[in-house]
Amino acid sequence: IDDIHSPIRGFWWSHMGWIVCQKYAKPRLDLIRDFVQYPELRFLDRYYLIPPAILGLVCLAFGGWSMLIGGFLLSTVLLYHGTFTINSLAHVFGRRRFVTRDSSRNSFILALITCGEGWHNNHHYYPASSRQGFFWWEIDASFYVLKIMSWFKLAANLMVPPKEFLKKNLVKDGHFDIGLFHVHWAKAMRLLPHMKAESRQAYYDAKA
Repeated sequence: IDDIHSPIRGFWWSHMGWIVCQKYAKPRLDLIRDFVQYPELRFLDRYYLIPPAILGLVCLAFGGWSMLIGGFLLSTVLLYHGTFTINSLAHVFGRRRFVTRDSSRNSFILALITCGEGWHNNHHYYPASSRQGFFWWEIDASFYVLKIMSWFKLAANLMVPPKEFLKKNLVKDGHFDIGLFHVHWAKAMRLLPHMKAESRQAYYDAKA
């Protein structure tokens, strides 16, 4: 499976392990050529510690240690783990609408916590979309903000999935769910050596 934060390798790996793994520290710029053309995004990627450091100093200067701890450190930790749940919990809990090559799911609760990112199966099905909630009843606060910004010319080219795409590859229509098959198959293969070892030990015990 190409998804590096797949829960196949365990909860903590998908939750945050892959983020701190140095193997994935360097971004694949060849895969995001549309983002590379923006110098401000390249700057933030290279100097990602500058904005939070400035915010932390501002909190300390205007609100003291209580503001630094409660208004910056605690809120940042909660924000991070709320975001991380999309990589971990959104691949375990929720419903799958579209067939994808991963185990992503849609979760209303996670969508509320993460301002729309909880519609993770939608995202994996059509990742180019600016809107994670494909239907009006799927609350997507992040897209609402982007839409309002577009009215004032602060955002542009907000992509949404074509209507015909929303009628294809539906799990309810009986399409083979290759994503879940990959997940279960990979888990079985990881257990196989352990199962073989147990079988050998049982054989030796029986012969003893």
